[in-house]
Amino acid sequence: MENELNSWALDFEDTLCSLLKSYMESKVRGIKVTQDEESGGTATFPTLLVRQIGAAEAGRTNEAKTINAIRPTFQITITNKGSRKATKDIAAYAVSFFKQQMFEVSNVITTISKQVRTATFRATRVIGNVEHLDQL
Repeated sequence: MENELNSWALDFEDTLCSLLKSYMESKVRGIKVTQDEESGGTATFPTLLVRQIGAAEAGRTNEAKTINAIRPTFQITITNKGSRKATKDIAAYAVSFFKQQMFEVSNVITTISKQVRTATFRATRVIGNVEHLDQL
């Protein structure tokens, strides 16, 4: 029973990734949204990597038997072989998704190495166990 009460927090990364994947695929043709840093085979561009890099518990009660809220932090890394503008446009869609879900978003940092452009940012927010992310 207690495991079921806390499963929402443990599954949050997968839930968010699923919503982000659906959103990004409707905005950017051919984008690969993944949680896996490496995969076998040929690299796909553009790619959006979602990594949950933290999820501190928040809103703890005296009983502390259930997770009432968490503050997850996600790092989003977009790689693309296209133009700088195309990479920034993809990043703008990703930032828009997180803002619509009421996340705080850090500034987007862009780099280029061997003709592969990368845009990276972080997003964080407190979310409670009775809240739901919006399907966009």
